Amino acid sequence: MTLKTSLFNVGIYKNTIKRFKWGSFLYFIALFFMVPFALLVQEPVYLLERYDTTRFMGNLLFANDYTVFPMLLALAVPVVAAALVFHGVHSQKQGIFIHGLPVSRKANYISTLLAAFTLMIVPVILNGLILVVMSLNAYSKLFTTASVIYWMLGYTAILFVMFSLSTFTSYVTGNAAAAIIVNIFVHLFPFAIALALFGTGEKFLYGYSYSSSFIGNRIMEAAPLYYFFQLLNGGLGEIFKDTQMWVYIISASAIYILTYFVYKFRKIEACGDVAAFRNFRAIIKYAVVLSATILSLSLLIAVGLGWTVASITAFVVCGIVYFACEMLLSKSFKVFKTYKGYLIFSAIIAAVICFFAFTSVFGYETRVPQPDKVETVISTLFY
Repeated sequence: MTLKTSLFNVGIYKNTIKRFKWGSFLYFIALFFMVPFALLVQEPVYLLERYDTTRFMGNLLFANDYTVFPMLLALAVPVVAAALVFHGVHSQKQGIFIHGLPVSRKANYISTLLAAFTLMIVPVILNGLILVVMSLNAYSKLFTTASVIYWMLGYTAILFVMFSLSTFTSYVTGNAAAAIIVNIFVHLFPFAIALALFGTGEKFLYGYSYSSSFIGNRIMEAAPLYYFFQLLNGGLGEIFKDTQMWVYIISASAIYILTYFVYKFRKIEACGDVAAFRNFRAIIKYAVVLSATILSLSLLIAVGLGWTVASITAFVVCGIVYFACEMLLSKSFKVFKTYKGYLIFSAIIAAVICFFAFTSVFGYETRVPQPDKVETVISTLFY
């Protein structure tokens, strides 16, 4: 007899919807007051006069007044949704119950994932239908049905991308708090690296000047948060014409697949731990210490401390962070015997800083040339 395993479980899907439909309702209400209601309380004639000379006539939904708060919601809702629907992989009691059901992990994962998509996307669709009705009446000159559809697809794509990282961090961690912290950290990490590169350039590189082609700027522009905030004030209407957005969508799809394999090999006993995998503990620890190093050095140099004093102070501060992470991950105070790991980490960071500071890897000179060797000089003033 052949055992047929379904990839979708209706019971898990319906139960997830039933348990968290209140969150979906709150998202619908918030989005309603931010866009449809905000338009309804204003006379179409007034809006026509206000936006008559702007590029948003006919595409008012993409104006800054109606994109800032919905965008913030689209960035925050996936984090909250993941903490709710994936609670089964963080609570040991609930995890044992769920994995005791006659349902495969693949069916559990896919069903929960689709339920989460439903909870997030339905509020966008319902508000979109309201906007469609408005576009067929008095607001037809302000936005069209086509722009409303584009509006719905745009926010759906953002939710899809943002939820991928929230899903991944939920399965590689053992509790909801750690998942949220790691998720936020992943999004902010490119900015930390860019900040470190900017600080290194200003401190060590002669002739350094801010440039859009600088590697730090390129790293920052690749961050999803940076890209999505650049969509405000009109960019949302062009979102699917941008190659970078399609790269995010394809990458998000790959992350969803990768997360399934993470879940497949994840042990139930990991529920409640900061890291669900032993090898991931080191990644979390050193990533947090690296961020603390970048932040502390940048702040200390910004307040005017010399490089030597700033380096020593940052070394001490990051040492405290290192051992604090060890205590949290190992759930023990007996962690000081791991000091060699911190010394090796500090040596690597020092070597990396020296590499960037005393070589011409950025394309800037690391020394002042002789006057007779100077061919051209460019002076730029910023106001």
